[in-house]
Amino acid sequence: MKAERDGLQWLSFLLLDVIKIQQGTDEALVHCDSEQTLSAIAKLLPQSKVMNQLMALNKLKAEMVKHTGLNSELMISRWLSEF
Repeated sequence: MKAERDGLQWLSFLLLDVIKIQQGTDEALVHCDSEQTLSAIAKLLPQSKVMNQLMALNKLKAEMVKHTGLNSELMISRWLSEF
């Protein structure tokens, strides 16, 4: 469970970095070693989609912490399918 949350946190930071680039800043990027990849994602996806997915991911993380008995693989798969 901790590994899943760590992975989701990593993904959350990645999406946040994409939003930063879309808004015209590359300062304080968490994934600064992946700036080319982040820029490619920023160009590919609309900012509203990235923002919605980030909010949905944060909600998913909160649900996984609150309800530890839920099927986390299914929840993550559902989140990914909505991308």
